[in-house]
Amino acid sequence: MLRHAIISLGLAVSACAQGGGEAPEENAAANGPASAATQRFANIAWALDDPAAAPGSFRIFLADGTLVMDSCFETYRIAEWRATGETTLIWTEDMAEIPAHIKDLTDEKLTLVLTLSNEEATRTFSRIKGEMLCPAR
Repeated sequence: MLRHAIISLGLAVSACAQGGGEAPEENAAANGPASAATQRFANIAWALDDPAAAPGSFRIFLADGTLVMDSCFETYRIAEWRATGETTLIWTEDMAEIPAHIKDLTDEKLTLVLTLSNEEATRTFSRIKGEMLCPAR
């Protein structure tokens, strides 16, 4: 029940993020350099395309610098993210910064290359359209 409330809250905030609050210039100054690329993937729910990942894994990079991460079987995570350049970003996970660069971005796909402590990892996401349900356990 709490999971549904958090997901609903994240989606509601995502839908409302375009509508008010600080001006885009102020938001960019607070969260790093705004870029056309980061503006194109923010406020969209992205499903992770990785059969090895937990089912239903998704990310929502909100324009206010909040990152919502969840899956059907893991505890949700709220983190901070920011753009660091035209095609680069960083977020904090377990007190570690995860730098990434945008390898590919279309209306339907987002591919990030993450710089992890001992390797690079590519993560591809598909835009979630409509309802996404977790499989029955």
